[in-house]
Amino acid sequence: TSSSLSAEVLTAHFVHVDGIDHLAEVHGEGHTSLRRGSSTGAVNTSSGDSLEAIFKPMTKQPKTPGGHLPATQAGLGSDEIASAVENGHVVMTQLPAKKTGERGAPVEKRAVAERASYDGTLEKTTLTGNVQVNDGESELWADRIVADQKTGDAVVDGRVKVNYLQPKESSGGPSQSGGEPVHVLASLAELKHDAGTATFYGTDDLPARLWQGA
Repeated sequence: TSSSLSAEVLTAHFVHVDGIDHLAEVHGEGHTSLRRGSSTGAVNTSSGDSLEAIFKPMTKQPKTPGGHLPATQAGLGSDEIASAVENGHVVMTQLPAKKTGERGAPVEKRAVAERASYDGTLEKTTLTGNVQVNDGESELWADRIVADQKTGDAVVDGRVKVNYLQPKESSGGPSQSGGEPVHVLASLAELKHDAGTATFYGTDDLPARLWQGA
């Protein structure tokens, strides 16, 4: 529902559509930042050394009863990000919306990579180059991750390594982290968010491996 860009230097290119100036491209250099908020209340942020964003002009916009465009939708600020690429020391975070009845603040997910590419049409994000992801319960390393923003599913490949922290049961209260972690090595992994499953694949030379503790 909203997005914002920042950097030490921002260069914007505009196009004139239906009598209104629209953003076409934005290039950022130095401490770039991209922040996107969703209708569910989740907030996604990313930062890097450089940024290039391509916009899709929103030409069909709702009008007021008098036939005029609302002030907030008369051109600038109403265009959607069609794609974005960040390069160099990329850090991405995702703060989910707080669920009804949930205690405490939602757990923030964090990822680092050398390059991040966002496809607004497919709503997919691709991370490449020394990728590392941490969600508080597991830590993952790989060469590349393709994540579906709509479903939460992901495909991970290239020197895949995962550490799962096992909860330690405590009587009469919530589980506490502290059990022996589970480790996985594989060449490819498929993660299904709604099903809560992860499938790991190996090769003839390097089978997928799973073990607990040391």
